[in-house]
Amino acid sequence: MDFIDMSVPEHKTEVMNVLEEALKKDRVKTTVVDMTKLGLIEMTRKNIREGFESLVTQPCPYCEGRGKILSSESVARNVEKKIRKYFAQTIASAIEVEVHPSVAEVLLGKNDGNLFRIENAFNKRIVIKASEDVKHEDIFIKEIDPDNLLT
Repeated sequence: MDFIDMSVPEHKTEVMNVLEEALKKDRVKTTVVDMTKLGLIEMTRKNIREGFESLVTQPCPYCEGRGKILSSESVARNVEKKIRKYFAQTIASAIEVEVHPSVAEVLLGKNDGNLFRIENAFNKRIVIKASEDVKHEDIFIKEIDPDNLLT
């Protein structure tokens, strides 16, 4: 902001006070530094909102948080896409999906409600197998015999 023609010091002070008061309503953290000799107001703004990346990723458990992996919810969405693709290429009536336990939890949902929704969408039987041996983003699907399943 340019206040180069403002020569009365009291007016400059008043402008600074009004600006600082108005910025208190702003959600973004703002720091007003000062008005320069040229009548320019120096200020910084820092957006503290989480970025998109932080919404869809989580710290990597394999590299102690130095990298990023997909969130369990994102991997679960990928699993559903992979199931859809698998059923489009086979006549299998039942499959086993082996995933990391945190992904299995999302796929199953509360009271297995999410699994029920997925099975109804494909009109097929799906068994979710949680395994600590499976890396977080890995997905293994294999056909199984529906007659050997316990109901």
